[in-house]
Amino acid sequence: MIDTERLTIQPLTLDQLRLHVADNTQLETELGLIPGHRKVVEPLLSIITHFTVPRLKDPELDPLYHTIWIAWDRQTRHIVADAKFKGEPDETGTVEIGYGTYPAFQSLGYMTEVVRGLVDWVGQKPGVLRVMADTDVDNLASQRVLQKNGFTFVEETEGLIWWQFIPESRMKWDARGYLVPYERIPTSLETVRRMLVTNDVRVGLWATFEQLLSESERLKIPILCVWLDGSYASLKTWPNDIDMVIFVEQLYHSTNFGFLNKVSARFANLHVFWVGSWVEPDKLQQSINEIVQFNWQTWFNSDKDDNPKGFLEIKL
Repeated sequence: MIDTERLTIQPLTLDQLRLHVADNTQLETELGLIPGHRKVVEPLLSIITHFTVPRLKDPELDPLYHTIWIAWDRQTRHIVADAKFKGEPDETGTVEIGYGTYPAFQSLGYMTEVVRGLVDWVGQKPGVLRVMADTDVDNLASQRVLQKNGFTFVEETEGLIWWQFIPESRMKWDARGYLVPYERIPTSLETVRRMLVTNDVRVGLWATFEQLLSESERLKIPILCVWLDGSYASLKTWPNDIDMVIFVEQLYHSTNFGFLNKVSARFANLHVFWVGSWVEPDKLQQSINEIVQFNWQTWFNSDKDDNPKGFLEIKL
């Protein structure tokens, strides 16, 4: 069982799973929850009937990687979403995840919270080196859920976009306290809070950073992602500041560059570089994006003495 900010996420036993598909009240009665918003429909119903139930009957399989996990809001006591892993880690250490929110609870951030909870949980399990997920090319909401949780694009094939996440438990620091691998490391706000906001100085700097994000949201600044560098993305105990590149939509950036600098100048100890990036670019614009990112990555991948180091990418 996993507890997140609002939700309890729990795996169903075989008996509970049978109640799950029977109707939209029996499982709630069993768990002491409030019925009324859950209904198991296709294709999930067929998946449970033909794959999940038989696999839960197999004593050689780990049920946690095959059952349905439900998520219920501890305040309202409603089941709001469900999710599942698609089997144990394969020979490459990869596990796949699928998920869905019930219609009455969409657009409330529940799915982002569910995926975060499950990914954090499975990332600590032995043998798990990567988490994969797929979305339809036109399912922007689902894509947003993955991006908010640090998933990165892998490929598009046959109408699906494939995404991957490298669990934070695989992040390590070298003897100098720099992140390894020496590359751009996708992550999430919640992960950075957990791993790097560890003392009063770091708490204060992070609070300032979150104030900047909140102000940017209030001003409707179209932020795409943030790269964090410098002493904050290291094991340095008392970092002096947070160095960062904030990527925003190119058209907004080109017409509001001065305004952006005025916004970030109000936040002491944040060294912000605002950079434009094309959204849904054509070939020329994509090449420009790649050149710009390469230039910043070259700078972020080493310290002032040219020692290699990794840095963090946060999708917002």
